[in-house]
Amino acid sequence: MISQINAISNDLNKLDNYNKKDRRYKELYSWFLGRYTRVFRRFAAEIKAKAVTRSRKLTLKPVYLKLTNLRKKIQLKYPNFPMSDFTTDSRRYTQSNSRQKNDKIKNNIFMNRHEFVNHYVNDLPKDAMTLNNIKSGNRAIKVNKSIYSLRSFRILTRSSIHDVLGRHGNSILFVDPLTRQTIRRSQITPIKIRRGPSASEIYGKNV
Repeated sequence: MISQINAISNDLNKLDNYNKKDRRYKELYSWFLGRYTRVFRRFAAEIKAKAVTRSRKLTLKPVYLKLTNLRKKIQLKYPNFPMSDFTTDSRRYTQSNSRQKNDKIKNNIFMNRHEFVNHYVNDLPKDAMTLNNIKSGNRAIKVNKSIYSLRSFRILTRSSIHDVLGRHGNSILFVDPLTRQTIRRSQITPIKIRRGPSASEIYGKNV
């Protein structure tokens, strides 16, 4: 079963640069989803067939984790198809206090492993989603020319920022609500907002 999961995952990795305007895009999405569903049903049937003992749980846990990661990968590879599923999942994320709480805890533990480069501005930038100002000293995520607060970015990706920053540079993260284009890991930059020195600070208080 693990070999089947690995085979599906390897086939997905080969489609990073696949043209999503091609008519086969929908067919490939359905094909991958069908392969995943067959493996998952086989896994569920195996659990029901025998009593789950402590030793059997340890054996089944790696398979379950691989299936979970595979499902996430399929959703990330096809975040804009169907679009209704993407928006529904984002809405569920905002309504799930437990998921957001778990991601916050994970961020607090692991966020310092990632470098946030200083981003100097004269005027405080606005969160591209909420339009609220991002305070000086706060961390944020820069996506091309847009800047998102950490919370807004978590809602877009439906996962912790630590997980997102650890992904492969070519993996698709979400659909940019401003441009409707898919955003890859290589297009995002973790930043820390810094207000730049004013003219009076540079040339003296009389300026």
